Amino acid sequence: MKSAHGSLPDHRHQNQAAPGPAPPQCEVDHAVLHVTGELDMSTAPSLYRRGTAALSSPDVALILDLSQLSFCDSSGFNTLLRLRRRAQEARGLALVAPPEQVLRLLALCGDDDIIPVHPDLATAWAETPPRMAGGLPPDGTQQQ
Repeated sequence: MKSAHGSLPDHRHQNQAAPGPAPPQCEVDHAVLHVTGELDMSTAPSLYRRGTAALSSPDVALILDLSQLSFCDSSGFNTLLRLRRRAQEARGLALVAPPEQVLRLLALCGDDDIIPVHPDLATAWAETPPRMAGGLPPDGTQQQ
């Protein structure tokens, strides 16, 4: 999904794009959303819809890859906090490589101890243990 400011492609754990605007299909225990460009009032609603769709199963952990995020305004940050609250009902939320601006805001809000932050997707996957059998990490290899 493209906007004038960026895109919010949703990917399953195998890094396959879901067709069109449909919510991600989470058949195992991790849902990864790659957030690129700007997270602002025009793109935040799409991220929230896709994130809540991924969290509709209590067996799914949501991983937000923010490594390509270039800007996050207050509405985008609020969306991250809202997804954290929704993730408490499921298996949780983890962030991958958020920009320094987002890290500072997390610290100011006291959420830096609540939301796990990882340097890369592989680490986030490894440190978010699977609850259900059959999940493959992003590189497709079996976990030992």
